[in-house]
Amino acid sequence: MKPSILFFSLLLMGAGRLWSLTTVSMISAVDSEGCFALVTGDAAAPLLLSRSDYPGVNRVAAILQADIERVTDSKPAIFFDELPAVNNVVIIGALSTPFIKRLVEEKKIKVDDLVGKWEKFLLQVVENPFPGMKRALVITGSDKRAVLYAMFELSAQIGVSPWT
Repeated sequence: MKPSILFFSLLLMGAGRLWSLTTVSMISAVDSEGCFALVTGDAAAPLLLSRSDYPGVNRVAAILQADIERVTDSKPAIFFDELPAVNNVVIIGALSTPFIKRLVEEKKIKVDDLVGKWEKFLLQVVENPFPGMKRALVITGSDKRAVLYAMFELSAQIGVSPWT
């Protein structure tokens, strides 16, 4: 093997290890305070989106939906612009979308660290996000790429490889 190819291969292997060392796991098999269950029993928490969001956000949400089903055998429903009558929901959207704006206005999520940044995302569990709902996992970001990356990061954390 040529020395340059060997070096490049070793560099790539090392980069993957560095990435894995800096990534914090969001997934736990143990229920604890502040956790959000993507699936309870055989029912997946639905995904709540806005049709006014960037088209890419809604496309990647469909990929996240398939990834959750692939891992859990439960397919989350997708709701657009309408609050589902459920206890737990995954709310996905850019800062400009109505549900995210409402959570910010009601001070349920703090996005100061996102404003004016590039590609920075927030995954946060929120108690009582809207009337009648107990808990939400909120996925938002400073821009559309951040929201997309956050969804792919969640997929990776539940065990779906971006390479398959």
